[in-house]
Amino acid sequence: DAPSPPAAAAASAPDAPTRYPLVGVVVQVDAPAGALLVKHEEIPGFMRAMTMRLLVEPSVLTSVKPGDAITAQIYRGEDGFRLADVKVVAPGS
Repeated sequence: DAPSPPAAAAASAPDAPTRYPLVGVVVQVDAPAGALLVKHEEIPGFMRAMTMRLLVEPSVLTSVKPGDAITAQIYRGEDGFRLADVKVVAPGS
């Protein structure tokens, strides 16, 4: 019999990375790289506030513009940090 994996490994399948809520502002849309430059707030327990390049789905590149306030889910993909469920929101909401 093979040993069972540790509980933590079993709880997070490789195809389902942990996602964290992100609140930020789009600084730049980098369509050739498929990414946004986002200045985001602190993500408690995960990441300090900073401005960073985040990969997104191609459809997001045409739906946001610099200056847009956004919410999203951030996670680490095989190719770097990525955003999912990107939504433009009213500033301060």
